[in-house]
Amino acid sequence: MSENKKFAPYSAFCRLDRDARECLVARDLMFFLDSNGVKAQVGDCAKVLRFFDSDEDGILSYADFIQMVLPCDNNELRAEC
Repeated sequence: MSENKKFAPYSAFCRLDRDARECLVARDLMFFLDSNGVKAQVGDCAKVLRFFDSDEDGILSYADFIQMVLPCDNNELRAEC
């Protein structure tokens, strides 16, 4: 995704954050996947969220989201995004 020049991480975050809370919960991930034809259970989405939730508050902040969608092994590409 991040190699796509048109990829805008904050726009992607806002698309998932349909209630404009500036954070994501498991249901946000589930609804996004479902709207794109991927059937997922809220429990599975909660597991993904917990893995990337750096402060363990039960929500995914934008900073956590960045850790999830940008490659950790390519600092130049991270900076470009």
